[in-house]
Amino acid sequence: MSFSGWGYNFEGPYSSPDRVPAAAGVYIVWCYQDNVWSLLDVGQAKDMRERLMNHERADCWRHYCRGSICFYLVVIPAENERRELEQSIRRDKNPLCGEI
Repeated sequence: MSFSGWGYNFEGPYSSPDRVPAAAGVYIVWCYQDNVWSLLDVGQAKDMRERLMNHERADCWRHYCRGSICFYLVVIPAENERRELEQSIRRDKNPLCGEI
């Protein structure tokens, strides 16, 4: 069940970081609880699997989510494009964890 947003198709949901591809891209961390989706975090990395498996804000995700934490992602090799998309999503959605 992928979704389109900000001009990109995001693949997912991935239920665990170890299922995320070890690829460069932008990831979105969502909470699914009581039929409601809440955006917890967004980021970009050269290796999304490694980043999500060792993320310093994972405690924040668990704090705000009593339901299922899900990961959606889009593969983007170019670092400048990843950073621009991450900042655009942060400005648009103001995730619960992390800062603009």
